[in-house]
Amino acid sequence: MSKKFLGYFTMSRNHGKSHCAHNVATPALLNGQGNSHRNGNDPHIPRFMPSASQESGPYPRKFVDNSTERTKFRGSYSLRRHHTEDWRTRSESASSSRFHEWREPRNGHRNSSHLSHPIISDHIYRGDIRSTVRYGNGMPRKYYNFSNPFCDMQTRSSTSFPTQRRRHGSASGSSDAHHNDARIDPSRFQLRREWENIETPSPAAASDVKPLRVVSYNILSQKLLHLNSYLYHKCNPDSLRWSNRWEKLQQEFHEFNTDILCLQEVEEYHFHRDIRPFLEKRGYECHYKRRTGRNINKPDGVLVAFRIKRFKLLKCRKVEYNRGSVPPVNQDNVAVITLLKPMAEAPVPKDGCLCVVNTHLLYNPKRGDIKLAQLSTLFAEVRDLLSDYSMDKVSILLCGDFNCIPESPLYKFVTNRELCYRDLECRHVSGQNVGQKGRRNLLPSQLLPESVGISENGCVKVGRDHRWEEEKEFELSHSLGALRSSHRHDKREASSTQDKGVTVDYIFHTPYRESAGCGIALHPKRRLSLIKPESLLRVQGLPNFVHPSDHLPILVDFDLVLMPTNGSL
Repeated sequence: MSKKFLGYFTMSRNHGKSHCAHNVATPALLNGQGNSHRNGNDPHIPRFMPSASQESGPYPRKFVDNSTERTKFRGSYSLRRHHTEDWRTRSESASSSRFHEWREPRNGHRNSSHLSHPIISDHIYRGDIRSTVRYGNGMPRKYYNFSNPFCDMQTRSSTSFPTQRRRHGSASGSSDAHHNDARIDPSRFQLRREWENIETPSPAAASDVKPLRVVSYNILSQKLLHLNSYLYHKCNPDSLRWSNRWEKLQQEFHEFNTDILCLQEVEEYHFHRDIRPFLEKRGYECHYKRRTGRNINKPDGVLVAFRIKRFKLLKCRKVEYNRGSVPPVNQDNVAVITLLKPMAEAPVPKDGCLCVVNTHLLYNPKRGDIKLAQLSTLFAEVRDLLSDYSMDKVSILLCGDFNCIPESPLYKFVTNRELCYRDLECRHVSGQNVGQKGRRNLLPSQLLPESVGISENGCVKVGRDHRWEEEKEFELSHSLGALRSSHRHDKREASSTQDKGVTVDYIFHTPYRESAGCGIALHPKRRLSLIKPESLLRVQGLPNFVHPSDHLPILVDFDLVLMPTNGSL
């Protein structure tokens, strides 16, 4: 039979199991049963397989080629696999559809002879199967075997990733060929990170000093992973499944043994089903805020969790950056602010508390005006929440994914308390790689609209009688003090795979103060080092079999110093 035909698609019948089905095909037809009496017994003659599908509509005809042991369908179509032996069909004919969807087997049983990719898009052309497949994890079709136009889908797990097969084990088509976690050397995917001591003055004599561990971690939303699958084409598809990633995240959470955990890109469904039960079982209290809006492609949010035995919640505020339909206050990013009281044997200062803030700013590198507006809104909300407390007795932990590099104006605004943005372009605010093409959009003289009710001088909320004409143009400042990053950023380091490795995740904190009446102070002791951007090439990108996210967790150890005052409780 000539291989040059119109859009034939191939499927395997190896081991008596079919791996693809037409939208009305049955297992019996796919297994080749009931068709041996057609067109004689010549094994080289394609035999027509009549079925009920031809009676219900203009579906593609199905043929069996005994010489190649494969079943071929004319045209592309939609299919859905629920189980190895359980085939379901779509109600509509989708002969023109280019999307194929794999689902996990029911009852939690995964057949190791299959790769369960969430989404597969296939383009089939005349005369040859030159497919531009993108699996749900972004694996390009260049790893597919094009030597035979009727390539076997049964052995896709052994032919799709030849490089990894040669390195990690045999390339045979056995049922456990691609489930070779036991054969994988974890050291190949391990990023070396070491503890670094932080040189700061030792805490003065105090009533109580307790260790405090803080972690900020962008765990990578599964939905965003699928939507941006091209970013993860170097990753092994098994390492991109949520089931495998969640298993690694649990191990990391257990190893962290942290007192305060700040997570970004936490999907609402995964939070309620997996993350919250896991954390609450281990003595954490969780406060979560999902992004605003009804965008089904952005179901993630931010989470603040703390140990109940260590802290008592005083206040909690969930911040929405969307304050209207006019830029730059129309985006759906969010933040969570918690005000915590340490649980200690010694008396705690009355106004002494710890303010933990977690946020995830907009990614778009060209919209620095939106990022500055979001950060200014966050500072105003924090200052409003602390209006009943003395700022010199409160320590602040500002965690999150800020989508800016340490050399950027946005970073300097946090650490220097003020920013002059005259003649500053929007695309230069975050310092991300955006190139030099496009229009030169300068930041406006007044960044925040008056309807928001936030003054740019101090980032505080103001009333309707505020005199906006007295605002200084092109100047922005906040009243939370000069915050300090937990890392020095004096060399090229990376906390994420963005732009081939840059730092965008931070833990900012109030600098240690030795004043006897400061209430609560944070004394940093050590931090977990970041990595060199070149290390990402060695581990074949992130996520992988060791690191479940494309970001690295930021981990810092503090001494929580409780200094008594006359107003102690």
